Amino acid sequence: MAWQYGINLGNNAGTYGGIEKLRRFSAMEIQFGVDDCPVDRSGRAFTPTGEAPGDYLRAGEVDVAHYVCPQFSHAAAVIGRPSAGAGGPGRDPYWLRLATAEAADKYGWWLRCEDDGRLPTGLSWGGRPLYPLDVANPDYRAWFVETVTKYRGARHTLRFDCGWLGGGYETLIKCPLCRDRVCRYSRSAAELTAGLVALYDALRAAGWRVVVNMGWEMTNPQDPPAQWRYPLMPHVDGVMMEVGGAVYVDGRWIGETDERRRAVMRAWMDAGKIFIYAGHWNHTIPGKFKIWQRYHIAEAQRYGYRAGVSRYGLSTWEDWFGNEKPAPLFPMQESSPPLREVIVHAAVAAFCLRVNPQAALARRAWADGYQVSGNEAYPVVDGVRYVTQYADARSDVHRPRAYYVEVDRAGEPDAIQFFEVDDMEQPHTHEVNHGNQN
Repeated sequence: MAWQYGINLGNNAGTYGGIEKLRRFSAMEIQFGVDDCPVDRSGRAFTPTGEAPGDYLRAGEVDVAHYVCPQFSHAAAVIGRPSAGAGGPGRDPYWLRLATAEAADKYGWWLRCEDDGRLPTGLSWGGRPLYPLDVANPDYRAWFVETVTKYRGARHTLRFDCGWLGGGYETLIKCPLCRDRVCRYSRSAAELTAGLVALYDALRAAGWRVVVNMGWEMTNPQDPPAQWRYPLMPHVDGVMMEVGGAVYVDGRWIGETDERRRAVMRAWMDAGKIFIYAGHWNHTIPGKFKIWQRYHIAEAQRYGYRAGVSRYGLSTWEDWFGNEKPAPLFPMQESSPPLREVIVHAAVAAFCLRVNPQAALARRAWADGYQVSGNEAYPVVDGVRYVTQYADARSDVHRPRAYYVEVDRAGEPDAIQFFEVDDMEQPHTHEVNHGNQN
């Protein structure tokens, strides 16, 4: 069964004229901020019912992913501020983009050209340049994770645009002031790649599912497909292979073929990851466009992955599939696992010997006759973020414990609690010492 996925249909308010048709998709992405805003900046309703687009689509049993691009942004002046009283989440569809640009201005989070300190460009959206943000900066990453998580609501999946690895920055960031050559800037491709990986890891630790485009790229395309390596695979939940006639891999352009696409698809699906293929078909040639699109939708049907359908392909999709709607792409649990299960699992998973004896959990554990012997972990349960830490007893009387407290109450000693860790839950790579520790 082919799995349809609507791509980039939430990026521009003007594309919402046919949103009732979008309910017939199995899954689609919508821009973070637009999804929970009932009206655009002109006051026009996004949906026939007056609901926010995300609520309207979910009511139609559409799986919704939320589009973000923390690697690039327009300048704040280009995004503009809405009229007085209309700013912020749920009121301004572009609040996250604006907040990102304003924070970058305030804290110096733009990636700049080393030659003259100006903002490099190379990409554009709506005819205006997009400027790169410094994802290698840990303060920026922490701000982004905290901001989107604070306004999570019903959101669970983030679909990253420009989620590439390494060399993509060299090919796509250029500065007109440097005569269109590749700009030299303060971060290396390796640093930016590490920053992206750290961002994905932090978001997943906070409970997000992360799907990226271009993250499917391999580091060794010259080898046979069975030997291709995908460095981003352990750090994301899925990929969108969004390509045209050729793709940039490991410093060179290579042609796209059915064999290559199928090899990439198999590698990611065999690893249990979401795979979406979004071919860039030429929609200006209607007849040829329909042939291409039907072919790739049939490929998705054959191999069981998702075919990305742009707004240009709505009529093609309707002609080909009618009212067919496949299984969910982003199925969510009806409720979170029990608090004890999440806390103990997170504490054990973070087990190590790096300890801050001055931390609140460490002090409480010591006062109880325990010594923390694991790193802090930060699981999220029912929207509440906790900090937890594994602790061994300093005698052979008691079981190990997983101490925990809500992050927002970490400064309250009385709020700290613990669960005892059963024998089968203890770290199997560590022989727990219940004797006196000096």
